[in-house]
Amino acid sequence: MLDEKLAQANQARRQRYLILTALCGLLLMVGVLGIWNLNLLSRDTGPEDTGTHLLPDFPDAAADKTTTEQPSDPGINTNHDNDTAARDAFIRALGDYDAAVKPRLETPGFAAWNAQEQERLREIRDQVVADFAAGDMASATGLLDQLNQAATAALQSWDGAFDDAVMGVDSALETGDFSQARIAAQQAQKLKPDHDGVRAAMVRIDQAVLVADALENIRITRIEGDAEGEIAAINAALALDPSLTALATRRKTLQKEIKEKQFAAAIQGGFDALSREETATAKQALKQAKKLDSRRDETRILATKLAALEKRLNVEKILNQAAHHTQSDDWDQAHRLYGRVLTLAPENQAAIQGHQQAEKIVSIQNKIDQFIATPHRLSAPNVEKLAMAAMDQSRSLQALSPQLSQSSRHLAELVKDYNRAVAIKLVSDGKTRIAIRGVGRVGLTTDKIINLKPGSYKIEGHREGYVSKLVELDIPVDATMLEVTVICDEPI
Repeated sequence: MLDEKLAQANQARRQRYLILTALCGLLLMVGVLGIWNLNLLSRDTGPEDTGTHLLPDFPDAAADKTTTEQPSDPGINTNHDNDTAARDAFIRALGDYDAAVKPRLETPGFAAWNAQEQERLREIRDQVVADFAAGDMASATGLLDQLNQAATAALQSWDGAFDDAVMGVDSALETGDFSQARIAAQQAQKLKPDHDGVRAAMVRIDQAVLVADALENIRITRIEGDAEGEIAAINAALALDPSLTALATRRKTLQKEIKEKQFAAAIQGGFDALSREETATAKQALKQAKKLDSRRDETRILATKLAALEKRLNVEKILNQAAHHTQSDDWDQAHRLYGRVLTLAPENQAAIQGHQQAEKIVSIQNKIDQFIATPHRLSAPNVEKLAMAAMDQSRSLQALSPQLSQSSRHLAELVKDYNRAVAIKLVSDGKTRIAIRGVGRVGLTTDKIINLKPGSYKIEGHREGYVSKLVELDIPVDATMLEVTVICDEPI
């Protein structure tokens, strides 16, 4: 609404300025024409009339420029500038009021304090805007000053009423009148619902009530002989009011008595749990005993016995797991588990024997698996010899590992397959010298049959004056006869 009225006022001001400018321009033109007519009259009657008086005598360019650039009435621009400055100052003052003062006046708390005053201040502001829009700057400025004074006084009274309510809370708490304290706090909350002072007053009331309740609980638990309950009530009271030092002394006495009873119960419970081999229960009892007094001899003895029991049970558990893996032919896992037992109990004979047995089976199994993974190597005599040795070592252990037995039989079949002879027919021109790397020389031939074991070979051909040739030959394990041609026929 204010923006619309301000826009209308600005538009009216621009229209008045344009009219004034046009009027000044008209007056300037009339003045120029008057001067021109006077010049004409003087020339008509002058003694040096030569006939050129019939042409208009315009002023020179410099004089004309000076005349047109100067305002016809300097007072008009000065008044205009003064009006603009006053308007700008008024707009800033009204903006400051709307930004800093008005929001506080429009709060529900202010309305709850004095709704009539809130409405009266609204009406004054509306009148300020109306006078400004009508161009009555004097009235608008005066009313705005009155509005600021009235608003400031109202806000001070409102703040004072709030402060009185908060002080009423503290006065009521000092006498223990919690009901009256709550009434005063509700009044303060009504005036300023979101004020930190309201929340602080509510906290003080709640705390005072809690302290009174805590003191009553202390009295009741002491009568009943409930030491732990009394400590809890004392803790609650001290948390609310640390200045109650007498309660702190009473708490120390109770805590010492309770601690001794709890320690004795924890130690006894721990030894009872050990007798039943219940390590979790014993561990919890030890934890409680350490918490109460870790330096007592009873605590150290309980910890030692618990560690021995846990070690023994853990060794038994791992040995059972290892035995299970041997039965399922998982000797790798069994080997690792027996090793774990030896780290816990190096003198355990079952772990020593089981670890040695598993190590043999795993070692031989790995050797056989390596031979099976690269069967073409079995055609070499030295590799065949090593494979046969591995199979001999496995015979005494095959009854313990079906997998080892099966792998050994598979390896035996591969050794047999890769050590049978396969006929290879070499075809050449009788001029090329042939040799097989790793086997020997064949020499010159046109057609020759040799026997080779399955595997990969490289056959070389050489002839003087010709490019040498290299032929790679892969002999499958199921091959019966293969033909290879090696001829050097490309001149150098």
